[in-house]
Amino acid sequence: MNVDDYDVIIFIGGIGACKYYRDKKVLSPAVKTFNKSKKTCAIYVAPLILANAGLLKNKNATIYKDLVQMLKEHGAKYTGKQVEVDGNIITANGPNASRLFGQIIARELNKQ
Repeated sequence: MNVDDYDVIIFIGGIGACKYYRDKKVLSPAVKTFNKSKKTCAIYVAPLILANAGLLKNKNATIYKDLVQMLKEHGAKYTGKQVEVDGNIITANGPNASRLFGQIIARELNKQ
């Protein structure tokens, strides 16, 4: 994956994300995207990808309620919001937030 080909990367969570949130093949594009000052987004379980990549340290973030402690263990500041924006990082807490998550990503991309 060449992150230069994209304006944003969005990691979609779900039970399957529990299998790959530590995978270096997944963490690498997250880091590359973030380092190029591009929107780096994750919803549901997937904020753990950003956390494991070291991108959420001292950042406001949200995640599915059962994973809050894991997020905090990586230095994130859990806010409990449905969707959280902190710079180029956008996180959301689950399927019920998906519409708002998409709207906020679109809004943030339009600011560029």
